[in-house]
Amino acid sequence: WKQKLVLVIDEVSMLGGATLYNISCHLQSLRECPDEPFGGIPVVLLMGDFYQFAPVRETSLRMNKIGNPAMMSAAASIIAHHRGYSLWLVFKTVVLLEEQVRARGDPQLLALLERVRDGVQTQQDLDLLNTKLVDRSQITFRDGLRVITPLNRNRWNLNMEAVVDWARAGGCQLSRPLCSPTTRPKARRLWKYSLNCEETV
Repeated sequence: WKQKLVLVIDEVSMLGGATLYNISCHLQSLRECPDEPFGGIPVVLLMGDFYQFAPVRETSLRMNKIGNPAMMSAAASIIAHHRGYSLWLVFKTVVLLEEQVRARGDPQLLALLERVRDGVQTQQDLDLLNTKLVDRSQITFRDGLRVITPLNRNRWNLNMEAVVDWARAGGCQLSRPLCSPTTRPKARRLWKYSLNCEETV
C-alpha cells in the first residue's frame, strides 16, 4: 500500500461513517503514516449515488447523528462514526456526472429509471415493468436467461432449475446426496443415480 497513489471507493451511499474511519485507520497502519487521513494516499475518490442503497447496520457518512437506535449503546461505534463524518467533511471537490450512459440507447428505459430515481414513478411505469415478467412455466435457461431475485431461497430454486435445464439439453446425468453430512456427520454419503434428471433433482 505504500506505493499506491489512488484509492477508489465505489457505491459510497452504502458506506457508513464508522467504515470510512476504519478504512482510514487501516491505511494509516499499512502505510506507516498515522498522522495523515487514509495514510497520506494522494488521491481518494468516493464514487456513487446517494439516492441508492443506504449503509447496512450503519449510519450514512453524510449524517452527523447516529440514525440507528440499536447503535446508540455502542460508544465505540458512535465515536468511529463521528470520526468518519469528520473525514467526509474533508472532501471539498465534487464532480457531478449527469449523463446516464447505461440506458442511453433506450429512451423509454432511461425515462423510467430517472422517474424511479426521483421517486415519481407512474402507473404506466409499473405497467411497463409488468410486461417484462416471465411466466414461471416459460422460464428456460437454455438461451442464456439471467434472473435477478432479492431472496436467497428463490436464487437456490432458480439455480436448480438452470442445472436441470442444462442437464436435459446436454443429456447429462445428475446426482445428489440423499442425506446431509451436517445433520448425520457419521453417515456415509449416499448418492442416487438416475438417467432421468427430473427424478433425480
